[in-house]
Amino acid sequence: MRPYYVALTIAVTTAGCRAPDPSPPAQPREAPARIAAPTAESRAALKAAVGAALNGADVTLADDAFVHSSLLVVGPKVVRDAQNNPIMGRDLGRPIQFELLRIGESCVLELRATGERWTLSHTQCVAE
Repeated sequence: MRPYYVALTIAVTTAGCRAPDPSPPAQPREAPARIAAPTAESRAALKAAVGAALNGADVTLADDAFVHSSLLVVGPKVVRDAQNNPIMGRDLGRPIQFELLRIGESCVLELRATGERWTLSHTQCVAE
């Protein structure tokens, strides 16, 4: 019986002596952001990312999109007749929401409904 206790003591003692698992690498901090100084290149990158998020749709964005807020709401284009009345009537669909995030040094566009993300090139942003 004595060898059993010796083996058990050695197993318990060595189990507590192993090195701890290395901690996972730190993830860059992410925060809601605004575009600091919009340029033609940053607007083009934003338009391309929003278009890609909307399955290649041609989108029209204001020049100050994401300048004053980290949120962007995109609604469908209203088709009108010759008298400027909406052809399709009332649209009960929900608008599409995007959020601009600063992750590390990158500006990232997130489609809020799905969590999909696109990194914006040529864009400087600041955390809100």
